[in-house]
Amino acid sequence: MKATNIPHFPPALRKQRQHLLGLLKDYAQTGRFPQNFEYKNQSRPVFIDRNGNICAVGHLIAKTAGLALAQKLDQRFHNAYLKEMQDPQLQRWIKESGLSPQELAMIQPSYEPAPLPKNPEDPSVVIPSLSLDAVNLAVLLAYWIPIEDPTLYQGSRLGGMVIGGATVGWGLFNYGDLQGELSFKSRLSLANIGLGLATFLISFYQWQNPPDSVHPNQPQTWTVGQYPSYASQTAIGVNYQHRF
Repeated sequence: MKATNIPHFPPALRKQRQHLLGLLKDYAQTGRFPQNFEYKNQSRPVFIDRNGNICAVGHLIAKTAGLALAQKLDQRFHNAYLKEMQDPQLQRWIKESGLSPQELAMIQPSYEPAPLPKNPEDPSVVIPSLSLDAVNLAVLLAYWIPIEDPTLYQGSRLGGMVIGGATVGWGLFNYGDLQGELSFKSRLSLANIGLGLATFLISFYQWQNPPDSVHPNQPQTWTVGQYPSYASQTAIGVNYQHRF
């Protein structure tokens, strides 16, 4: 902007322009810029952030027109672009600054969302989650042990469905937090959901399809399937059989 040709500017405006460009250089060298705490998914301008860091335009205003005006503009236009900031005092300052609205807009960047603080992992979530995963793995491994007693077989598979369903519910309850989908808590919840769902489905399938060694002495069976219905149609239903 120093190289911009401004022969039509009166001496006072040229002097003010050079003064502001010097302030802008000092501002850039400090490296203290505002952070976008308000918008998590988009870049936006920030006039003055919660830590007191001020944007370039706000810095120039504070140094030449006073911090009070900068704070007033922040209250009204905290995340606004310069073209959206309709204020008589601001417009008067721009006219007297020696900088054009286009130049000021160039030095008013938008800021990426501020990084979220890291939260320590909550033991009340981690310990039950890992314990449920261990129980699910133990259940699935135990299914390799042959069981011939029908009651014990059906009971173990029903228990597996309960454990799997509870693990899925726990994972859904704890999924998602301020750290996003890739946080440790979210990954652990996804593991709960996946392992719990596998346990539930395998348990349900084996409950519905017991091995031949269980059938001969099995006193009762529950099956879900399609059965004849009214007017030669079929419908999904539950079939219960009890052998005496």
